Amino acid sequence: MGGCPRLTVSLLLTLAAITAGAACRVEAQAWPTRPIRWLVPVAAGGATDVIARLLQEPVGQRLGTTIVVENRSGGAGIIATQATVSSAPDGYTMGLIYTSHVVNPSMQPNVPYDSARDISPIAFLWRAQLAFVVLADSPIKSLADLLAAARLKPGSLAYATGGVGTGAHLAAALFASVADISLSHAAYRGAALALNDMLGGHVPILVGNVLMLPPYVAAGRIRVLAVSGARRSPVLPDVPTVAELGFPNYEATEWSGLIGPANLPAEVAAQMNAAVNSAIKLSEVAEQYRKMGLEAIAMSPNQFRDFLIAEAAKYTDLIRKSGIKPE
Repeated sequence: MGGCPRLTVSLLLTLAAITAGAACRVEAQAWPTRPIRWLVPVAAGGATDVIARLLQEPVGQRLGTTIVVENRSGGAGIIATQATVSSAPDGYTMGLIYTSHVVNPSMQPNVPYDSARDISPIAFLWRAQLAFVVLADSPIKSLADLLAAARLKPGSLAYATGGVGTGAHLAAALFASVADISLSHAAYRGAALALNDMLGGHVPILVGNVLMLPPYVAAGRIRVLAVSGARRSPVLPDVPTVAELGFPNYEATEWSGLIGPANLPAEVAAQMNAAVNSAIKLSEVAEQYRKMGLEAIAMSPNQFRDFLIAEAAKYTDLIRKSGIKPE
C-alpha cells in the first residue's frame, strides 16, 4: 500500500492538468463574449470606412456578437494603429490598416510602434487598382505617348495624386522606376482635388483610384491609359494593365486589412479571419465591392503577414531609391 499515495497524487496531477487544458480550451472557444471594436484609420466615407461598416453586421452575426466601428483618423493611419497595438491582446480591439501602414516607417519620423512586430495580422479586406488618366483631348493618347513625352523632357511631365505617400503616389513612383523615366509629382490634399485640377487642365496626368473614373469616362471627358493591377479592372474592363503594355512585373494597388495587437491568440485570429472571409463572399457584399471597384481576396492570417512583408520590402526600397519625403 506504500505506493498508493504516490499513485493517487500522480493521478490527481494528471487530472488537474487535463482539467486546466480543458478550461483553457473552453475559454478560447468562449470568445467573444462582448462587443468587438474595429478602429478605422480614416474619416467616414472613404472605402476603408465604408467596407468596415458593410462587414460589421455579417461578421458580428457569424461570431454571435456586435462589431462596433470607431473612426480614429489622422497621422496616415498611425493614430488608429497605435490605439490598436496598445490594447490588450484579448480580441476585443482590432484595427484596420491600409496601404500607408507599410510605408509609414520610411515616411514618418518617430512611428510609435514597430509596424511588423507589434501587430497580429488577421484578415485581408480589399484591394483596388489605380489608373493613369489624361483629358480626352490630351495629346497623350496612350501609355507609350506618356513614356515618349517623359523621355523627351525628363521631369517636366507632372501627375496629380491625393497626397504624398498615398497608394496613387506609390503606384506612379513605382511605374517611373520600372520604366526608367522622371515624372514630377503634384500632391493634393485629397483625390477629389487632384481630379478637379486635372479636369481643369492644370495638370496633365492624374493617378487615382478607378472607382471615381467611370462617370467621366462615360461623359467622354477623360481617357484612361492603363490600370495598375495584375489583371484588368472590372470597373474599366477595356483598359489594359501596365503589365500588358510592356512592364510584366509591375503591379501596385491600394488595399486594407484587419489587425490586432501583438500576441493575439491564434484561435481568436482564426475565428475572426473565418468570419471575415465568409462575410465577403455574401452576394450583397460582393455586389457592393463590385460597385466600388474593389477586389476581395481571402487570405489566412499567415498569408496576410506574408503580403505585408512583401509590400513593405517593395515600397521601402522604392522610397529609398526615389528619395520620396513626407510632406
